Amino acid sequence: MTTNLKKIVNNIPLLFLIIIFFALLKDADLVLKSSINAATLFFTKLFPCMFIFYTLQDLLLNYGILKLFIKFFSPLSKKLFHLDACSSYIIFMSMLTGFPSGSKYITDFYNKKYIDRNTANYLLTFTHFSNPLFILGTVSVITTKSMALIILLSHFLSNFVVAFFTRPKLYIEKSIPQTREKKSLTTCLNDSFQNTFSIVKIVFCTTIFFVVIITLFTSFIPNTYLKTILFGLFDLTKGVTEVNKLSLTMYQKGILICSFISLGGVSVHMQVQSIIAQKKLSYPAFLKGRIASTGINLLLYTILCSCIL
Repeated sequence: MTTNLKKIVNNIPLLFLIIIFFALLKDADLVLKSSINAATLFFTKLFPCMFIFYTLQDLLLNYGILKLFIKFFSPLSKKLFHLDACSSYIIFMSMLTGFPSGSKYITDFYNKKYIDRNTANYLLTFTHFSNPLFILGTVSVITTKSMALIILLSHFLSNFVVAFFTRPKLYIEKSIPQTREKKSLTTCLNDSFQNTFSIVKIVFCTTIFFVVIITLFTSFIPNTYLKTILFGLFDLTKGVTEVNKLSLTMYQKGILICSFISLGGVSVHMQVQSIIAQKKLSYPAFLKGRIASTGINLLLYTILCSCIL
């Protein structure tokens, strides 16, 4: 690559930011309105699902839930995915709390040396689970409860298919983590709240930023379908809610929702990158997992719809 071309490529982010800056100045009312809408979206759709689950899982970890997982789930995780029970805890809690919790748990466990780097990168490929309350609550309003259940099932199964076919060839035995020092309930609650808000604020900021940016750029696009796809590619929560405005069949709406949830959107990818960057874990592993899972999810969704509906 020539020197001039390198300069042009390096200046693309700066040019993009300048365009955004002037776009913000040009339509301040739209920016204010979209910011309020994004904040409302976060506090009504995401925060209720995230806060209680993040706090509870942190409390459970402090009170020794990991020991129970090691006792009961080690044989299952070893047989299916060639993983120890510490990894199965990450999988289970990621399913309950929703993304980007998987990357947070992976980073925390890697930092505590409960898992090694290879295991951490492997877990990144498939621990991208949407919060069940989000799918059963928000998605069922857009489609139906039975369709929401199908979307939830195909989403979870697609991740497990990716996990099974990319699992390590050999099982590596890990030493059992030492019991942590017991803390008072008040101390545990304070620690849990701090840990929860550290991830919640990342999700909040990225949601506001990307919803505002994509709202600005889509304000010039008259096609509702293209707008919805762009919203979903940048922020899946906004994209999923916009699907309700489209004149599509329930099956077609489900196709879009499955795609948005499996891919994650730029917003979720930024959240994951910001979390795993501190330990230099592999973002390409996460990205490859999202691409593979999306294709498998759509296939499973189609099969389940044809069998159940």
